[in-house]
Amino acid sequence: MPAVCEAPLVLASRSPQRLALLARLGMAPSLILPVDIDEAALRKETARALVSRLALAKASAAREQLGKRQAQSKSLANGDPSGGKSGNPSGGKSGNPSGNPSGNPSGNPSGRISHVLAADTAVVCSRRILGKPRNAQQASEFLEMLSGRRHQVWSAVVLASPKGWQESSTQRDGEGGGEGGGKKTGRTAGEETRIRVRMTRVAFKRLMQKEIEDYIASKEWQGSAGAYRIQGFAEAFVRSLNGSYSAVVGLPLFETRQLLVSQNLL
Repeated sequence: MPAVCEAPLVLASRSPQRLALLARLGMAPSLILPVDIDEAALRKETARALVSRLALAKASAAREQLGKRQAQSKSLANGDPSGGKSGNPSGGKSGNPSGNPSGNPSGNPSGRISHVLAADTAVVCSRRILGKPRNAQQASEFLEMLSGRRHQVWSAVVLASPKGWQESSTQRDGEGGGEGGGKKTGRTAGEETRIRVRMTRVAFKRLMQKEIEDYIASKEWQGSAGAYRIQGFAEAFVRSLNGSYSAVVGLPLFETRQLLVSQNLL
């Protein structure tokens, strides 16, 4: 693994898995800025459209929070002791009020942060999008649905930088069209937003009822699309995987590295 260096990057996620995956690229974000948005799928929305929309929304919300944070810092620098607002503007975890993995209390070293990275993941089985289960009963239903069957995991990653707009997507492995392929471009003032989408096929073994019950009891399913985390005990359920393991974890490293390299962040 390469040495981990801090980069002028905001990670719009509270996921420790995404932070760990970034470290595998040798990168640590200067600021962690988790956002809360409505993640419900729209009527007749495809999985690809869903993860793309949510990843873009997370990047936009984090950019807005970052702008407010920087405005407060500027206000403080100009002598306003309130900074414009009270409380914790970072949205970071309680153990680190700055949301900054390096421990820098400003969370914005030298004002260098200009890029926002966001991602979203969805699981699809029999054309049904399986989001994060609301409770243990729904998690059990999801696992019963996945048992002995193949499903798709869609993952989108967005890098927002101050320039224009560009949207692209990575084709599905071995295929040239369909939901996973093709490119779209457009422009919006002041910011360049690049998006990559990856689809991975996963097949589960047939799960025994006790395996489902034990997994539910582990609580590993909580906050996980499809009610499982492949990087945990659920990896033992996977009979085959065709695509990107890191995308199933929550951040497709091949696509993420391409985006970071395109902005000279790696």
